[in-house]
Amino acid sequence: MSGKLSGRIAVVTGGASGKGAAHSRILAEHIATVAICDINIDQGETLASEISGVFYKLDVCNETEWSHVLDAMAARYGPVTILVNNAGKGLVAAVQDTATDDWNRIMAINVTGPFFGVRTVAPQMRAAGGGVIVNG
Repeated sequence: MSGKLSGRIAVVTGGASGKGAAHSRILAEHIATVAICDINIDQGETLASEISGVFYKLDVCNETEWSHVLDAMAARYGPVTILVNNAGKGLVAAVQDTATDDWNRIMAINVTGPFFGVRTVAPQMRAAGGGVIVNG
């Protein structure tokens, strides 16, 4: 284990599986405090337990949930200094077959969610003297 990120506080959206889980594991290997944030509670809690992280249910489209998670992290561990906006969703359909509600949900997850994350975490990072944001 490397302590390159010791003392850093990380939030990973979509962190319960796939690339998000890989990001969470790597951050934990480098001794960051990692919050796995996802709508998949079972997988998120399991991974958090495996890497000695914490889990928060987070729908990235919900501004209130963003505030709750980041405030809770700051109160418990200090300001968040790493944000990995990994949550995302794809849609495989022809344009003419795509319902507007489906399109809006994809845009909310893939575009609005990261915007909410950056906007919510920016004051904490500024107060901490900087940070890292990865939009993936």
